[in-house]
Amino acid sequence: MKRSHLALATIAGGFLLLGLVGAHAAGTLIAKPTPVAVVELDRLFNSLKQKAAFEAEQTAIQTELLDAHKEKENAVKVLGSDLEMLTPGTQDFIDKQREAELAVIELQIWSRFQEQQATRNAALEYEKLYREILDAVARIAEETGYELVLYKDGEPNFRYENFQQLIALMANRKVLYAADTIDITDEVIRRMNNEFDNTR
Repeated sequence: MKRSHLALATIAGGFLLLGLVGAHAAGTLIAKPTPVAVVELDRLFNSLKQKAAFEAEQTAIQTELLDAHKEKENAVKVLGSDLEMLTPGTQDFIDKQREAELAVIELQIWSRFQEQQATRNAALEYEKLYREILDAVARIAEETGYELVLYKDGEPNFRYENFQQLIALMANRKVLYAADTIDITDEVIRRMNNEFDNTR
């Protein structure tokens, strides 16, 4: 009799344990889903008025720098022509040669400085723009209830020279599929372009 009671107690305990495990598993399986959105960053960058305005400004600056470079280059050529008219070994020749050499060095330093400055400015501007994109994405996600926003690649345009490059291109894609209903790229573009227009 005691053995039967013990067996029943053991079976009951087993069912209770299974029930607890099952409840825990069920709780895990029905966890609240995370609302997810995607943004196609390349298309976003290329559609922003702020980026277009910066590139137009940089084109104008580059045109001015090219004109300045030609002017300095012509000045160096004039010094070279003046040097050819002088007698080698004379003091005038030595002075003019030193002047021409200094002008060449100054042109090289000036060109290198302008190139570095342009690269630095472009990097700072793109960093600023990227931070503004992150801010706009965060605000839109919070307003619409998205808890996670992923980077979405554009349409595949595979260009490769060998099989290893193809494998790398495929492996680097971040989102393989995303429904249009969770793509907020256009909303971010509209928001940022409107805000840019309001600041001009």
